[in-house]
Amino acid sequence: MVSSAAPTLFEFREPTAQGSGTLEVRNNIFDTGAAMKMARYTDGHDGSPPASLVYANNSHRYAPTQRPSTFVETNSLQAVAGLKRTGAMPFPYFEPSGSSANVVDRGANVGLPFSGAAPDLGALEYGQTPWTVGLP
Repeated sequence: MVSSAAPTLFEFREPTAQGSGTLEVRNNIFDTGAAMKMARYTDGHDGSPPASLVYANNSHRYAPTQRPSTFVETNSLQAVAGLKRTGAMPFPYFEPSGSSANVVDRGANVGLPFSGAAPDLGALEYGQTPWTVGLP
């Protein structure tokens, strides 16, 4: 979850030693006050761009701009996320506001547990007990 009233720069950084493989950004909520600028760099800004940058099943209020040339977007939602936005942060502030919130059942299965037809976008599953922040 990225939440900011100001324009946001979302940078993808990876060590040059990792090569130019695929970077994937999935199941996130970008709730920014203006279009999010996307950039991708490697150590010292001397590497090549990734073979592809997959941006899938994300929610953003404003469409990302200045996308890298290898940017591929699929199944993303341009809408208000529908979060509670009351109470303590991160929980319950960033929880979906209800079962019909735009982020419910909109994610891609990435191997983590979820309930419903598909994972929810963001860190929290609607109707589930929030996970514990920090180490057990």
